[in-house]
Amino acid sequence: MKAIRRSYSLLFPWRFNDKSPFRLFPVSKLLFTELDEAREGFLQAYDEVLKSLEDYDFEHLNSIMEPRLFSEIKIGLNSIKGREQCVKRINTDDHVDVYFYNQNLYIGAEIDRSKNENLYPEPITVMRYNPRNLNDMRRISIDKWHIYGISSNSFILKIDVVFNTSKKLVIVNEKDEKIVGDISDSRETHKFRFEKMIKGEVGSFKKIELGIKALSYSLFPRFGVNPFEESEWIITDIDDFLNGNPYKAIENS
Repeated sequence: MKAIRRSYSLLFPWRFNDKSPFRLFPVSKLLFTELDEAREGFLQAYDEVLKSLEDYDFEHLNSIMEPRLFSEIKIGLNSIKGREQCVKRINTDDHVDVYFYNQNLYIGAEIDRSKNENLYPEPITVMRYNPRNLNDMRRISIDKWHIYGISSNSFILKIDVVFNTSKKLVIVNEKDEKIVGDISDSRETHKFRFEKMIKGEVGSFKKIELGIKALSYSLFPRFGVNPFEESEWIITDIDDFLNGNPYKAIENS
């Protein structure tokens, strides 16, 4: 549900007091172990986004978000500001529960969606990092990969991180009166899509296959700080506002 509420008529990448469920599939046990070690980093990322939205920190938001998502964020914040209202964080000391879902590995695309205009037809999706799911790639000769927009040295790891907490956002007016959202201490659920480009020279299908198999054992850099500092994680969607932010734009959408 993209609109904040019908009477307010504003599109913004945040679900204000929306209880509708997300479509979620658990990650593998192996990947969960890796992700769980980075839990504190994702918590910090959630806090960073909320604070940057409240502060209208466009520079920082631009540095951690895919350009299409950032553009929607900027439009939404400027629209709110134009109404003499603002985004405000509440319950900032509340505990945040973190969950990991919907793992995928993509081959043949760039995280920046504007660079995928010539993508044909869509990036190859490797579910659960299983080399047996690479059958579609086996039918394509390596020397013809460029025709399909496939780069032999780029993989995108995608993870949906779900946060459940009363630490959330509302929209208030100049008198600090709530316009949109829930100012109580009830908890909300929000989903951030994180993506990371994994690069490495490969050169042959066998090396690619072995590389993906290796990723099954070491998909994540081991860090306990902000993921934006230790790796190149980018937020590509929030609360399904962009319907997952497809790698290739849908014509006439």
